[in-house]
Amino acid sequence: MYRYSNIALICLLLAACGGKQNKPDSDDESLTTDPAPSSQAVDDTGNDNDTGEMFAMPAHYAPLFEEGRVWTYQASQLYRFRDVEHEDADEDGVVSEVDTWTCTCAVEEARIYETSAATRIACEDDCDSDWISGVYIADATGLHWSYTFPEQDSRPDSSGRIIEAAPQVGETVSGDDGMPYTEATSRMPNGDWCIEGTFNDGTIHTNRACFRNHAGIAVIMSREEVLYLDDLDDTTTTFELTE
Repeated sequence: MYRYSNIALICLLLAACGGKQNKPDSDDESLTTDPAPSSQAVDDTGNDNDTGEMFAMPAHYAPLFEEGRVWTYQASQLYRFRDVEHEDADEDGVVSEVDTWTCTCAVEEARIYETSAATRIACEDDCDSDWISGVYIADATGLHWSYTFPEQDSRPDSSGRIIEAAPQVGETVSGDDGMPYTEATSRMPNGDWCIEGTFNDGTIHTNRACFRNHAGIAVIMSREEVLYLDDLDDTTTTFELTE
């Protein structure tokens, strides 16, 4: 079964920067900034960053820059297909197969610079490391994905932005009628900020990443749905942070 690489997933989850969006409330808790911990992060000289002038970032992704931080995820993969003759088919002839497992990810390295911060996250094999692991950079504009770990303060490429420092609820649609691409930013009832990208190239691809205050990445979801006449081929993979 085909799965997106980390690069493709992150690029599909870019926060919508254009279009009309609602302005967040100024007292929104998620817009408060948390200084990245200095006890284990190092500055650009390789020394402990104990200067007292630490790079501050929003609470919804600050934990990604805490060196040694560990997360456990409950993972699941749901596969649905149509087979009216299958013994497990429902009344619509749809068969559902589910696999579940747990996995762990951790911050391997974090560096705090003057105007940015960088982190490297690694996951054990059961997490299928293409989903969450990788290098992330934060600056004043938001959280970005990166190919390489920067060894000095640098301005990340805005095209790799995953979520803004101050997210705004809204939606943008791009592409042509034959292959529209929708990017949406939403606020969940529990306070999570979610970024979702959807496009249709014959297969409907839906990818979502949710960020939780003081926790970091709370949910990663990817769904691929093929609908052709009466045929159905639907795979949904989800990683949810355990409390």
